[in-house]
Order: sequence, then structure tokens, then C-alpha cells
Amino acid sequence: NISDVGRKNSLNRIMIENKVLDELIKEERGRTTSQLYKSVLSIIYDLKEATFRTHLHRMKAKGLLTNAGARATWRLPK
Repeated sequence: NISDVGRKNSLNRIMIENKVLDELIKEERGRTTSQLYKSVLSIIYDLKEATFRTHLHRMKAKGLLTNAGARATWRLPK
């Protein structure tokens, strides 16, 4: 819940996660890291790519996304 967020980083994390999940819902076959990064830049313009990759790997650890087989391609878990 965004109203419970006390830190700017937490708000950014929630925004990034929601944008990534929205993009993966649109494309069932998955999206590459660079495609997802470009879409997230539309909401957080100063996000570094290395930081974004960290977000992806944390989302994977939480079970929110998985690798789609091809290198650097992500999709929703089945």
C-alpha cells in the first residue's frame, strides 16, 4: 500500500515493480531487461540500469517473475 510507504526508495521500488508487472502482463512471452528498463524510465527517468537489474533479481527472489528461457528475458511465473 503506497500510503504506508515512509521512504522514497520504497515508493520507487513499488512503482518499478508495478510497471514491470504491468509490462509482463501485456506480453506473455516475456520482455528483455532492456525493454523493461526503457518502460520504467518513463516513470523514473534517473534510474540507473544496474539498479534496475537489482530490482529484477529481487523480484525474482520474491517469486514475482522468472527467466523466460532466453538470456536477459523475463516473464511472469506460471
